[in-house]
Amino acid sequence: MIPCKMLHDIRLFVALCCLLAVLAACSVPSPSGTGGGQTPEPTKSNTRVPTVTPATSTTTTPAAPTTVAAQASCPAAGTARAAVMPSLALASPANIVYTYQSFSSYQYQGQSYQDVISYLKLYDVTSGAKNLIATIAHSRIDSYSATLSPDGQWIMFETYTDVHPLSGFEFITVLQLVRIDGQHLQTLFCGTPLNASLPDDYAAATSWSPNQKALLFNQLSIVQNRGTEMLYLLDLTSGNLQQEVQANQTNVASYKWLDNTRAFLSAHTGPPGSPGLLLLDTSKGPGQQEASLQNLVKAGQPCQSYEISPDNAQLFVGQCNFDNNGVASGPSTLSVELATGGTPQTIFTSQQLAICSMEMISSTTLLLLVCNTTNTGQNGWWEIHIDGSGLTRLQAAGDYTMFLPIIARDGNMYTLGTYHSGEQSLGVGTLNGGTPKSFATTTVSQGEVGIVGWAM
Repeated sequence: MIPCKMLHDIRLFVALCCLLAVLAACSVPSPSGTGGGQTPEPTKSNTRVPTVTPATSTTTTPAAPTTVAAQASCPAAGTARAAVMPSLALASPANIVYTYQSFSSYQYQGQSYQDVISYLKLYDVTSGAKNLIATIAHSRIDSYSATLSPDGQWIMFETYTDVHPLSGFEFITVLQLVRIDGQHLQTLFCGTPLNASLPDDYAAATSWSPNQKALLFNQLSIVQNRGTEMLYLLDLTSGNLQQEVQANQTNVASYKWLDNTRAFLSAHTGPPGSPGLLLLDTSKGPGQQEASLQNLVKAGQPCQSYEISPDNAQLFVGQCNFDNNGVASGPSTLSVELATGGTPQTIFTSQQLAICSMEMISSTTLLLLVCNTTNTGQNGWWEIHIDGSGLTRLQAAGDYTMFLPIIARDGNMYTLGTYHSGEQSLGVGTLNGGTPKSFATTTVSQGEVGIVGWAM
Protein backbone atom coordinates (compact mmCIF):
# COMPACT_ATOMS: atom_id res chain seq x y z
CA MET A 1 0.00 0.00 0.00
CA ILE A 2 1.56 3.22 -1.13
CA PRO A 3 0.22 6.51 0.21
CA CYS A 4 -0.74 9.32 -2.16
CA LYS A 5 1.39 12.35 -2.88
CA MET A 6 0.11 15.51 -4.55
CA LEU A 7 1.99 17.01 -7.46
CA HIS A 8 4.10 19.97 -6.35
CA ASP A 9 6.60 22.26 -8.03
CA ILE A 10 9.64 22.46 -5.79
CA ARG A 11 10.53 25.98 -6.83
CA LEU A 12 6.99 27.12 -6.07
CA PHE A 13 7.31 25.46 -2.68
CA VAL A 14 10.50 27.39 -1.99
CA ALA A 15 8.82 30.61 -2.99
CA LEU A 16 5.46 30.16 -1.28
CA CYS A 17 6.80 28.42 1.81
CA CYS A 18 4.61 25.34 1.45
CA LEU A 19 5.36 21.90 2.83
CA LEU A 20 7.23 19.50 0.62
CA ALA A 21 4.90 16.55 0.50
CA VAL A 22 7.49 14.15 -0.66
CA LEU A 23 7.48 10.46 -0.07
CA ALA A 24 10.61 8.85 1.03
CA ALA A 25 12.27 6.32 2.86
CA CYS A 26 12.39 2.91 4.12
CA SER A 27 14.32 -0.16 3.20
CA VAL A 28 13.93 -3.47 1.60
CA PRO A 29 14.57 -6.36 -0.57
CA SER A 30 15.72 -6.59 -4.06
CA PRO A 31 14.40 -5.39 -7.37
CA SER A 32 14.88 -7.69 -10.33
CA GLY A 33 14.65 -6.92 -14.03
CA THR A 34 12.49 -8.51 -16.70
CA GLY A 35 13.03 -8.52 -20.42
CA GLY A 36 11.55 -5.88 -22.70
CA GLY A 37 7.89 -6.44 -23.51
CA GLN A 38 7.20 -8.69 -20.51
CA THR A 39 4.20 -7.95 -18.32
CA PRO A 40 4.96 -7.07 -14.69
CA GLU A 41 3.21 -9.39 -12.25
CA PRO A 42 2.51 -8.62 -8.57
CA THR A 43 4.70 -10.62 -6.21
CA LYS A 44 2.71 -11.81 -3.22
CA SER A 45 5.37 -12.85 -0.75
CA ASN A 46 7.19 -11.51 2.26
CA THR A 47 10.03 -10.31 0.06
CA ARG A 48 9.52 -7.24 -2.08
CA VAL A 49 10.78 -7.77 -5.62
CA PRO A 50 9.98 -4.76 -7.83
CA THR A 51 9.43 -5.79 -11.44
CA VAL A 52 11.28 -3.69 -13.98
CA THR A 53 10.67 -3.63 -17.71
CA PRO A 54 13.43 -2.01 -19.79
CA ALA A 55 12.61 0.27 -22.70
CA THR A 56 10.68 -1.25 -25.61
CA SER A 57 11.86 1.38 -28.10
CA THR A 58 14.42 4.13 -28.26
CA THR A 59 15.88 6.70 -30.60
CA THR A 60 19.40 6.30 -29.23
CA THR A 61 22.25 3.96 -30.12
CA PRO A 62 23.83 2.02 -27.24
CA ALA A 63 27.58 1.83 -26.88
CA ALA A 64 29.54 -1.41 -26.73
CA PRO A 65 28.49 -3.65 -23.80
CA THR A 66 30.36 -3.31 -20.54
CA THR A 67 32.33 -6.19 -19.07
CA VAL A 68 30.79 -5.61 -15.62
CA ALA A 69 27.14 -6.59 -15.24
CA ALA A 70 24.74 -4.16 -13.59
CA GLN A 71 22.92 -5.69 -10.62
CA ALA A 72 19.26 -5.00 -9.82
CA SER A 73 19.17 -6.80 -6.47
CA CYS A 74 19.71 -4.95 -3.21
CA PRO A 75 23.29 -4.92 -1.90
CA ALA A 76 23.90 -6.14 1.64
CA ALA A 77 22.21 -4.08 4.34
CA GLY A 78 24.09 -0.90 5.17
CA THR A 79 26.27 -1.13 2.08
CA ALA A 80 26.16 0.18 -1.48
CA ARG A 81 27.69 -0.83 -4.76
CA ALA A 82 29.59 0.92 -7.53
CA ALA A 83 27.69 2.18 -10.55
CA VAL A 84 28.14 0.58 -13.97
CA MET A 85 27.91 3.41 -16.51
CA PRO A 86 28.93 2.63 -20.12
CA SER A 87 28.52 5.71 -22.31
CA LEU A 88 25.85 6.20 -24.94
CA ALA A 89 25.90 7.95 -28.31
CA LEU A 90 22.82 10.17 -28.37
CA ALA A 91 20.72 10.88 -31.44
CA SER A 92 18.68 13.85 -30.22
CA PRO A 93 19.48 16.42 -27.51
CA ALA A 94 15.87 17.65 -27.18
CA ASN A 95 14.61 14.91 -24.88
CA ILE A 96 12.65 15.30 -21.65
CA VAL A 97 12.75 12.60 -18.98
CA TYR A 98 9.55 12.36 -16.93
CA THR A 99 7.72 10.06 -14.53
CA TYR A 100 4.20 8.68 -14.63
CA GLN A 101 2.55 6.93 -11.69
CA SER A 102 -0.54 4.82 -12.41
CA PHE A 103 -2.96 4.25 -9.51
CA SER A 104 -5.24 1.27 -8.97
CA SER A 105 -7.24 0.17 -5.94
CA TYR A 106 -7.42 -3.20 -4.22
CA GLN A 107 -9.03 -4.70 -1.13
CA TYR A 108 -7.08 -5.98 1.85
CA GLN A 109 -8.68 -7.15 5.08
CA GLY A 110 -11.93 -5.44 4.19
CA GLN A 111 -10.39 -2.05 3.39
CA SER A 112 -9.61 -0.31 0.11
CA TYR A 113 -5.99 0.63 -0.63
CA GLN A 114 -4.00 2.03 -3.53
CA ASP A 115 -1.33 0.28 -5.56
CA VAL A 116 1.09 2.20 -7.79
CA ILE A 117 2.97 1.25 -10.93
CA SER A 118 5.72 3.73 -11.84
CA TYR A 119 7.10 4.50 -15.27
CA LEU A 120 10.17 6.43 -16.39
CA LYS A 121 9.64 7.84 -19.88
CA LEU A 122 11.49 9.85 -22.51
CA TYR A 123 9.75 12.48 -24.65
CA ASP A 124 11.41 13.56 -27.91
CA VAL A 125 10.50 17.23 -28.39
CA THR A 126 11.40 17.17 -32.09
CA SER A 127 9.42 14.11 -33.18
CA GLY A 128 6.85 13.89 -30.38
CA ALA A 129 7.78 10.25 -29.76
CA LYS A 130 7.47 8.83 -26.24
CA ASN A 131 9.75 5.98 -25.25
CA LEU A 132 9.49 3.81 -22.16
CA ILE A 133 12.67 3.70 -20.08
CA ALA A 134 11.56 1.46 -17.19
CA THR A 135 8.48 0.13 -15.42
CA ILE A 136 8.56 -0.60 -11.69
CA ALA A 137 5.58 -2.29 -10.06
CA HIS A 138 4.29 -1.63 -6.53
CA SER A 139 6.58 1.40 -6.29
CA ARG A 140 6.44 5.14 -6.58
CA ILE A 141 9.33 6.93 -8.27
CA ASP A 142 9.91 10.17 -6.45
CA SER A 143 10.35 12.68 -9.28
CA TYR A 144 12.05 15.12 -6.91
CA SER A 145 14.72 12.57 -6.05
CA ALA A 146 15.29 11.77 -9.73
CA THR A 147 18.22 13.61 -11.29
CA LEU A 148 20.07 13.39 -14.57
CA SER A 149 23.83 12.92 -14.61
CA PRO A 150 25.97 15.88 -15.74
CA ASP A 151 26.42 14.24 -19.15
CA GLY A 152 22.63 13.80 -19.44
CA GLN A 153 22.83 10.04 -20.07
CA TRP A 154 21.89 8.54 -16.69
CA ILE A 155 18.93 8.86 -14.32
CA MET A 156 19.44 8.42 -10.57
CA PHE A 157 16.21 7.99 -8.64
CA GLU A 158 14.64 6.63 -5.46
CA THR A 159 11.62 4.40 -5.40
CA TYR A 160 9.24 4.23 -2.48
CA THR A 161 8.43 0.54 -2.58
CA ASP A 162 5.96 -1.83 -0.94
CA VAL A 163 7.78 -4.55 0.95
CA HIS A 164 4.63 -6.71 0.85
CA PRO A 165 2.75 -5.89 -2.36
CA LEU A 166 -1.04 -5.82 -2.08
CA SER A 167 -0.86 -6.67 1.63
CA GLY A 168 0.75 -5.35 4.79
CA PHE A 169 1.99 -1.83 5.39
CA GLU A 170 5.75 -1.58 5.14
CA PHE A 171 7.93 0.49 2.82
CA ILE A 172 11.51 0.86 1.73
CA THR A 173 13.52 3.31 -0.36
CA VAL A 174 15.60 1.85 -3.17
CA LEU A 175 18.28 3.97 -4.85
CA GLN A 176 18.45 3.02 -8.52
CA LEU A 177 20.24 4.05 -11.68
CA VAL A 178 19.30 3.53 -15.33
CA ARG A 179 20.55 4.82 -18.66
CA ILE A 180 18.10 6.95 -20.64
CA ASP A 181 17.72 4.20 -23.27
CA GLY A 182 16.43 1.86 -20.54
CA GLN A 183 19.58 -0.25 -20.36
CA HIS A 184 21.75 -1.08 -17.34
CA LEU A 185 19.09 -0.68 -14.67
CA GLN A 186 20.83 -1.23 -11.32
CA THR A 187 20.24 -0.89 -7.61
CA LEU A 188 22.96 0.91 -5.66
CA PHE A 189 21.48 1.07 -2.16
CA CYS A 190 18.45 -0.09 -0.20
CA GLY A 191 17.30 1.39 3.09
CA THR A 192 15.77 -0.44 6.01
CA PRO A 193 12.04 -1.26 6.10
CA LEU A 194 9.80 1.26 7.85
CA ASN A 195 6.12 0.96 8.60
CA ALA A 196 5.51 4.51 9.82
CA SER A 197 4.34 7.51 7.86
CA LEU A 198 7.06 9.94 6.85
CA PRO A 199 6.98 13.62 7.83
CA ASP A 200 5.49 15.92 5.22
CA ASP A 201 8.60 18.08 5.11
CA TYR A 202 10.94 15.18 4.31
CA ALA A 203 12.31 15.55 0.78
CA ALA A 204 14.20 12.76 -0.92
CA ALA A 205 16.94 14.18 -3.14
CA THR A 206 19.98 13.04 -5.10
CA SER A 207 22.82 15.15 -6.48
CA TRP A 208 25.73 14.19 -8.75
CA SER A 209 29.21 15.64 -8.43
CA PRO A 210 30.38 17.42 -11.62
CA ASN A 211 32.78 14.57 -12.48
CA GLN A 212 30.00 11.95 -11.98
CA LYS A 213 32.11 10.07 -9.43
CA ALA A 214 30.17 10.92 -6.26
CA LEU A 215 26.52 11.15 -5.23
CA LEU A 216 24.85 12.80 -2.26
CA PHE A 217 21.48 11.43 -1.18
CA ASN A 218 19.42 11.59 1.99
CA GLN A 219 17.57 8.93 3.95
CA LEU A 220 15.20 8.98 6.90
CA SER A 221 16.22 6.62 9.70
CA ILE A 222 14.72 5.84 13.07
CA VAL A 223 17.18 6.80 15.82
CA GLN A 224 16.06 6.56 19.44
CA ASN A 225 12.41 6.21 18.39
CA ARG A 226 12.36 9.36 16.27
CA GLY A 227 12.88 10.11 12.62
CA THR A 228 16.37 11.42 11.91
CA GLU A 229 17.56 12.54 8.52
CA MET A 230 20.90 11.23 7.31
CA LEU A 231 22.86 12.58 4.35
CA TYR A 232 25.02 9.95 2.66
CA LEU A 233 27.98 10.25 0.30
CA LEU A 234 28.33 7.42 -2.22
CA ASP A 235 31.51 6.91 -4.24
CA LEU A 236 30.05 5.75 -7.56
CA THR A 237 33.37 4.32 -8.72
CA SER A 238 34.00 2.08 -5.70
CA GLY A 239 30.65 1.71 -3.94
CA ASN A 240 32.07 3.16 -0.72
CA LEU A 241 29.22 4.59 1.38
CA GLN A 242 29.56 6.93 4.33
CA GLN A 243 27.19 8.96 6.46
CA GLU A 244 28.22 12.53 5.77
CA VAL A 245 25.79 14.60 7.87
CA GLN A 246 23.27 13.86 10.60
CA ALA A 247 20.62 16.56 10.86
CA ASN A 248 19.23 17.59 14.22
CA GLN A 249 15.99 19.53 14.00
CA THR A 250 16.37 20.23 10.28
CA ASN A 251 15.60 18.26 7.15
CA VAL A 252 18.64 18.46 4.89
CA ALA A 253 18.88 17.45 1.25
CA SER A 254 21.47 17.83 -1.47
CA TYR A 255 20.87 20.87 -3.68
CA LYS A 256 23.82 21.32 -6.04
CA TRP A 257 27.56 20.66 -6.03
CA LEU A 258 29.93 23.62 -5.98
CA ASP A 259 32.85 21.50 -7.19
CA ASN A 260 33.93 17.87 -6.81
CA THR A 261 34.37 18.12 -3.01
CA ARG A 262 31.94 20.84 -1.88
CA ALA A 263 28.16 20.86 -2.18
CA PHE A 264 25.20 23.08 -1.33
CA LEU A 265 22.51 21.59 0.91
CA SER A 266 18.95 22.82 1.34
CA ALA A 267 17.90 22.94 4.99
CA HIS A 268 14.27 23.10 6.06
CA THR A 269 13.16 23.54 9.65
CA GLY A 270 9.52 22.81 8.87
CA PRO A 271 6.60 25.17 8.40
CA PRO A 272 6.37 28.05 8.26
CA GLY A 273 9.23 29.38 6.21
CA SER A 274 11.44 28.59 3.24
CA PRO A 275 14.51 26.34 3.13
CA GLY A 276 17.92 27.72 3.94
CA LEU A 277 21.21 26.92 2.24
CA LEU A 278 24.28 25.25 3.77
CA LEU A 279 27.72 24.49 2.34
CA LEU A 280 29.23 21.05 2.93
CA ASP A 281 32.92 20.22 2.44
CA THR A 282 33.17 16.46 1.90
CA SER A 283 36.96 16.58 2.22
CA LYS A 284 36.44 17.03 5.97
CA GLY A 285 35.28 13.43 6.16
CA PRO A 286 32.17 11.62 7.40
CA GLY A 287 30.07 12.24 10.49
CA GLN A 288 29.85 16.02 10.21
CA GLN A 289 27.26 17.79 12.33
CA GLU A 290 24.73 20.07 10.73
CA ALA A 291 25.63 22.86 13.15
CA SER A 292 29.24 22.82 11.93
CA LEU A 293 28.33 23.48 8.29
CA GLN A 294 28.65 26.94 6.78
CA ASN A 295 25.27 28.67 6.75
CA LEU A 296 24.78 30.74 3.58
CA VAL A 297 21.02 31.44 3.70
CA LYS A 298 19.01 31.29 6.91
CA ALA A 299 16.14 28.80 6.95
CA GLY A 300 12.61 29.70 8.00
CA GLN A 301 12.22 33.06 6.25
CA PRO A 302 8.59 33.50 5.11
CA CYS A 303 9.17 34.39 1.43
CA GLN A 304 12.65 33.57 0.27
CA SER A 305 14.29 31.96 -2.74
CA TYR A 306 17.83 31.47 -3.98
CA GLU A 307 19.74 30.43 -7.06
CA ILE A 308 23.36 29.61 -7.93
CA SER A 309 24.96 30.99 -11.09
CA PRO A 310 25.93 28.45 -13.78
CA ASP A 311 29.64 28.91 -13.01
CA ASN A 312 28.94 28.36 -9.28
CA ALA A 313 30.56 31.72 -8.47
CA GLN A 314 27.53 33.75 -7.33
CA LEU A 315 24.58 33.23 -5.00
CA PHE A 316 21.39 35.18 -5.71
CA VAL A 317 18.81 35.58 -2.92
CA GLY A 318 15.29 36.95 -3.33
CA GLN A 319 12.88 38.02 -0.60
CA CYS A 320 9.34 39.36 -0.65
CA ASN A 321 6.75 40.32 1.94
CA PHE A 322 4.62 37.41 3.19
CA ASP A 323 2.20 38.05 6.05
CA ASN A 324 0.60 35.72 8.58
CA ASN A 325 -2.45 35.31 6.36
CA GLY A 326 -0.37 33.93 3.52
CA VAL A 327 -0.53 37.09 1.42
CA ALA A 328 2.51 37.67 -0.80
CA SER A 329 3.26 41.25 -1.83
CA GLY A 330 6.00 43.82 -2.32
CA PRO A 331 8.44 45.08 -1.39
CA SER A 332 10.84 42.55 -2.86
CA THR A 333 14.61 42.59 -3.06
CA LEU A 334 17.24 40.70 -5.03
CA SER A 335 20.78 40.48 -3.72
CA VAL A 336 23.98 38.79 -4.83
CA GLU A 337 27.04 37.53 -2.98
CA LEU A 338 29.85 35.05 -3.47
CA ALA A 339 28.57 31.48 -3.62
CA THR A 340 30.89 30.57 -0.75
CA GLY A 341 29.57 33.42 1.41
CA GLY A 342 30.22 37.10 1.70
CA THR A 343 28.54 40.47 2.05
CA PRO A 344 25.26 40.60 0.07
CA GLN A 345 24.80 43.47 -2.37
CA THR A 346 21.26 44.51 -3.30
CA ILE A 347 20.89 44.63 -7.08
CA PHE A 348 17.13 45.22 -7.40
CA THR A 349 14.19 46.43 -5.30
CA SER A 350 10.48 46.60 -6.17
CA GLN A 351 7.78 48.08 -3.97
CA GLN A 352 4.97 46.43 -5.96
CA LEU A 353 6.15 43.01 -7.17
CA ALA A 354 6.17 39.91 -4.97
CA ILE A 355 9.16 37.96 -6.30
CA CYS A 356 8.44 34.47 -5.07
CA SER A 357 11.06 32.44 -6.89
CA MET A 358 13.85 32.61 -9.45
CA GLU A 359 16.10 30.56 -11.69
CA MET A 360 18.95 31.15 -14.11
CA ILE A 361 18.09 31.47 -17.80
CA SER A 362 21.72 32.02 -18.77
CA SER A 363 24.96 33.20 -17.21
CA THR A 364 23.72 36.80 -17.46
CA THR A 365 19.95 36.55 -16.95
CA LEU A 366 17.54 35.47 -14.20
CA LEU A 367 13.94 34.33 -14.65
CA LEU A 368 11.66 35.65 -11.90
CA LEU A 369 8.26 34.39 -10.77
CA VAL A 370 5.99 37.22 -9.59
CA CYS A 371 3.01 36.01 -7.57
CA ASN A 372 1.20 38.81 -5.75
CA THR A 373 -1.78 37.45 -3.85
CA THR A 374 -3.72 40.66 -4.47
CA ASN A 375 -3.14 43.12 -7.32
CA THR A 376 -2.37 40.17 -9.57
CA GLY A 377 -2.13 42.17 -12.79
CA GLN A 378 1.69 41.96 -12.84
CA ASN A 379 1.93 38.25 -12.03
CA GLY A 380 3.80 35.90 -14.32
CA TRP A 381 7.35 35.46 -15.64
CA TRP A 382 9.86 38.28 -15.78
CA GLU A 383 13.53 38.36 -16.72
CA ILE A 384 16.25 40.57 -15.31
CA HIS A 385 19.99 40.91 -15.87
CA ILE A 386 22.20 39.74 -13.02
CA ASP A 387 23.29 43.33 -12.39
CA GLY A 388 19.65 44.27 -11.67
CA SER A 389 19.00 46.04 -14.97
CA GLY A 390 16.68 45.25 -17.87
CA LEU A 391 13.59 44.05 -15.99
CA THR A 392 11.23 42.75 -18.69
CA ARG A 393 7.94 40.91 -18.49
CA LEU A 394 7.97 37.72 -20.56
CA GLN A 395 4.55 36.18 -20.04
CA ALA A 396 1.45 37.15 -18.07
CA ALA A 397 -0.03 35.01 -15.34
CA GLY A 398 -1.84 31.83 -16.33
CA ASP A 399 -2.20 28.28 -15.09
CA TYR A 400 1.31 27.44 -16.26
CA THR A 401 3.08 30.71 -15.43
CA MET A 402 2.39 30.27 -11.72
CA PHE A 403 5.15 27.66 -11.80
CA LEU A 404 8.79 28.08 -12.74
CA PRO A 405 9.85 25.89 -15.66
CA ILE A 406 12.93 23.76 -16.17
CA ILE A 407 14.89 25.54 -18.88
CA ALA A 408 16.83 23.69 -21.55
CA ARG A 409 20.48 24.38 -22.22
CA ASP A 410 19.57 26.61 -25.17
CA GLY A 411 18.15 29.14 -22.68
CA ASN A 412 14.81 29.35 -24.50
CA MET A 413 12.98 26.03 -24.56
CA TYR A 414 11.43 24.91 -21.27
CA THR A 415 9.31 22.19 -19.72
CA LEU A 416 7.10 22.36 -16.65
CA GLY A 417 4.30 20.69 -14.73
CA THR A 418 0.97 22.28 -13.84
CA TYR A 419 -2.01 21.42 -11.69
CA HIS A 420 -5.52 22.73 -12.38
CA SER A 421 -8.98 21.48 -11.37
CA GLY A 422 -7.79 18.00 -10.46
CA GLU A 423 -5.71 17.56 -13.63
CA GLN A 424 -1.94 17.34 -13.80
CA SER A 425 -0.15 18.12 -17.03
CA LEU A 426 3.40 18.35 -18.37
CA GLY A 427 4.16 20.74 -21.20
CA VAL A 428 6.96 22.12 -23.34
CA GLY A 429 7.26 25.65 -24.71
CA THR A 430 9.62 28.55 -25.36
CA LEU A 431 10.28 31.76 -23.48
CA ASN A 432 9.55 33.62 -26.71
CA GLY A 433 5.87 33.30 -25.87
CA GLY A 434 2.82 31.19 -26.55
CA THR A 435 1.06 28.45 -24.63
CA PRO A 436 3.15 25.35 -23.90
CA LYS A 437 2.28 22.11 -25.68
CA SER A 438 1.07 19.35 -23.37
CA PHE A 439 2.72 15.96 -23.75
CA ALA A 440 1.52 14.09 -20.64
CA THR A 441 -1.72 14.51 -18.70
CA THR A 442 -3.52 12.65 -15.94
CA THR A 443 -6.08 13.24 -13.21
CA VAL A 444 -5.26 12.98 -9.53
CA SER A 445 -7.54 9.96 -9.22
CA GLN A 446 -5.73 8.10 -12.01
CA GLY A 447 -2.10 8.92 -11.27
CA GLU A 448 0.65 11.53 -11.19
CA VAL A 449 3.16 12.95 -13.63
CA GLY A 450 6.44 14.70 -12.85
CA ILE A 451 9.45 16.09 -14.68
CA VAL A 452 12.97 14.78 -14.12
CA GLY A 453 14.80 17.08 -16.54
CA TRP A 454 16.38 17.57 -19.94
CA ALA A 455 18.51 14.74 -21.28
CA MET A 456 21.44 15.53 -23.56
